[in-house]
Amino acid sequence: MIGRQHLADSSVNQAFTASTGQSLTGLAVGGGYIYWTSNNQDTSEVGRTPVIGGQQYQSITSVFGEPNPHTCGVAVDGKYVYWANRATNSIGRAELANFATAGQVVEGDWLPLPDPPLSGIVSSPCGVAVDENFVYWGINSVDNNGTLERGTTIGRAKKSDGSGAGNGFLGGGNTVTGLTIDGEFLYWSNAADGLPGHGSIGRGNVSGTGFQEQFVSGLNVPFGVAVDSGGPPAPPPVINQPGATSYVPPLIVSCGDCGSGGPGPPPKRPDFSRVWTNHAVFVPAQWSTPLVVGTSSHRAGARASSAAAGAPPVGTTFNFILNRAAQVKVAIKHKGGKTVATLVRTGHKGKNELPFSGRIKGKALDVGAYNAVFSARSGKKRSKPQVLAFRVAGG
Repeated sequence: MIGRQHLADSSVNQAFTASTGQSLTGLAVGGGYIYWTSNNQDTSEVGRTPVIGGQQYQSITSVFGEPNPHTCGVAVDGKYVYWANRATNSIGRAELANFATAGQVVEGDWLPLPDPPLSGIVSSPCGVAVDENFVYWGINSVDNNGTLERGTTIGRAKKSDGSGAGNGFLGGGNTVTGLTIDGEFLYWSNAADGLPGHGSIGRGNVSGTGFQEQFVSGLNVPFGVAVDSGGPPAPPPVINQPGATSYVPPLIVSCGDCGSGGPGPPPKRPDFSRVWTNHAVFVPAQWSTPLVVGTSSHRAGARASSAAAGAPPVGTTFNFILNRAAQVKVAIKHKGGKTVATLVRTGHKGKNELPFSGRIKGKALDVGAYNAVFSARSGKKRSKPQVLAFRVAGG
């Protein structure tokens, strides 16, 4: 079972959504879903449920047939869900398209690669995180000739093909139990062999330098870690989606030093270093994309399963990289120039994702060519607009 606490008023729902797993070992949020890993006596599970709550869930369990399975952490990007499996010393992944159906592509042992030189590169992983280029995992322990050694490292590999994999990417872990990433930093929880008061939160650069094992110290056996960008909690935005009544954003962000006044130099103008879309040609999904306004980092609601093989995928994800936190407006325009929809959200410094169903307020965009015009504002500072072209195909 998964609980939820509202950041604005501290209200708690202990049964926000259901899970078939007996022991949850990881949580991640992306693309309108909560993803989890769980273990019980006979099997492990990777599952998901909509962020709007309820009892509906989907799960994949067929890849966990080994005795005493032990998934330990989950992460998600625009295409895959990843998990760590201590029982098989591996990182698994599954495509988000056709989730929990016979058409879904599942790779239970995606890492290590089968080549002999790469065997043994994943050792007792616990915690997994992804960014634009890499997948990272925490090392809970290393088997050195039958002796479990703690205080090991963070490993990583390229997402594109699993190459460059290794356990020794970043040192400083101590019985790693959780891992997350926020722009330029990796954070991990150290359980310190379960000794009360000896646990900590570690931090290191994604470049592989500057690790701090005791970034936060004196903790009692932490088994997970998450980060936001500071600032006060934001009110939940409205979701124009059937059956939705409320929404608590998975990530709260703030403009920080946006605006004028206060100590320090004037804030920089927000600018995009890159905008792109996962699929330049797609068909509309079954759900509407909410009109997002406010200070929440929001990911759109559920999307339909992928279309038949060879057809354009269902929905897409707008991606953009900001040099600072700012309010971002995405104007959807016909190639002829008419604006048909506008999405407004608060973006944080670094990479941002905005899944787009191709529907606004229940109405699908007409087939044809469009531009998504990105602009950002921070106080009185405005960015230069960035234009992204895409096309809506027939279903």
